[in-house]
Amino acid sequence: MLHKLDTRVYNALRVLGRCTPAYLTEVLKVDGAYLRQRLKYLLDNGFIIKKHRGMYELNAEKKLPFDFDTLVDLDTMSEEESLKVGFSLTDFGLKLYEKGEKR
Repeated sequence: MLHKLDTRVYNALRVLGRCTPAYLTEVLKVDGAYLRQRLKYLLDNGFIIKKHRGMYELNAEKKLPFDFDTLVDLDTMSEEESLKVGFSLTDFGLKLYEKGEKR
């Protein structure tokens, strides 16, 4: 069964590309053990693939079912609120670029 965190992880990987669990934990501000549990679920169900040891990315052939609850206007939300439901590619990517952060 999909959880809210599954959608957040999926959206993060969609925006950020390949990520480690440690990086996702930091970006999504969630417990590492819970995140790893959800990564395992997403991996076991084919939504994501393990590219290298500790490196995950989306499986382009399988997408999450559409969820109307996550259909929100991210442009009107604060950064903290948008991190809770997903990411706006331009807003989040620009903020990473401005800060000079790397994954």
